[in-house]
Amino acid sequence: LIIANMLSRRVDHAIVQLIFVLTCILVKSVFPYVLPNPIFEVLKPQGLRVSIPDAPGLRIFGFHANINKAIRTNEYGQIAGDTYLATDDRWTFEDSDVTIKNGDVLHYWIYVQVNGINHKKNNQIWTCTSLDVFECTRQASSFSILPPVISTRFTTKEHFVLQYGKIEIRAKFPEGDWLYPEMWLEPRYSIYGMNYASGRVLLGLTRGNENLVNATDVSKIYDTRRLDFGVRVSPSFNEIQEILVTKVNEFGPRWTKDFHVYTTIWTSDGFTFLVDGEEVGRISPNEEGWMSGPHADRKAAPFDQEAMLNFWNSRNQWLPSWRRDSGSKTAFVIDYVKVWAS
Repeated sequence: LIIANMLSRRVDHAIVQLIFVLTCILVKSVFPYVLPNPIFEVLKPQGLRVSIPDAPGLRIFGFHANINKAIRTNEYGQIAGDTYLATDDRWTFEDSDVTIKNGDVLHYWIYVQVNGINHKKNNQIWTCTSLDVFECTRQASSFSILPPVISTRFTTKEHFVLQYGKIEIRAKFPEGDWLYPEMWLEPRYSIYGMNYASGRVLLGLTRGNENLVNATDVSKIYDTRRLDFGVRVSPSFNEIQEILVTKVNEFGPRWTKDFHVYTTIWTSDGFTFLVDGEEVGRISPNEEGWMSGPHADRKAAPFDQEAMLNFWNSRNQWLPSWRRDSGSKTAFVIDYVKVWAS
């Protein structure tokens, strides 16, 4: 009788466990993931933060938007990026370069991947409508900078500037997820306006990710196999134009494995970019110039002013890929910088 009771209790316990498992399966199927509307935060003096709450099985959050302009399905957009890590129970995308004003309309689409299944919202609109600027902005401060990014910046502003010439930088880019050191040529003064209205030149960029491709088109490579040069300029109000020349070593050595010499030749006619003495590409303004509006008659504008070098090494403190080889490969190493003024 005692043995029978014990067997009965074990059977009952097994039945309870089976019911519990079946209940979990049923609940999971009854309550599928629903992609929520994101929260928008406009930062001061500039920047945009977009986030959604964390959820079980969520692995990727992507955001793509245009300002005051419709965006097509799968269009990359003026503001775009993917997030692969939740912070403080939220998946957050941030662009610190964009400027959003009251009345601006963001046309956007978002997507996530949950338990291997893609979820997407197309044709979405968000408007900054507050009449009180403080209700439509959030001040970034030392304690609320978006984790996991911490940036270090080096500038030549107080040492030297140049207007036209040749810049040669021998450097080794770091390895590690979301390390993206940038070498910029920026205007000394914002003669044509703030941010990209006065232009910015990318003297070389290789992202530290070992494997990073477009989620909807894997042929578009953004990891350590890709090297970018180019310019960013705002040809008209609320428009940002990025023009890049790219070299991809799809099957060759990664750009982070060794030192390379990155060269930019800057003239009134545009820019020529080289790596290790080999030309990657040239960028020149069209017949109308780089800009429209009141400065359209100056074909070289905004790239006709004195400029300074900026080195920006974006990194965080807790991604696992940063701990490989005792963190020795995560440093952005600059051997030398040579400048010839013309």
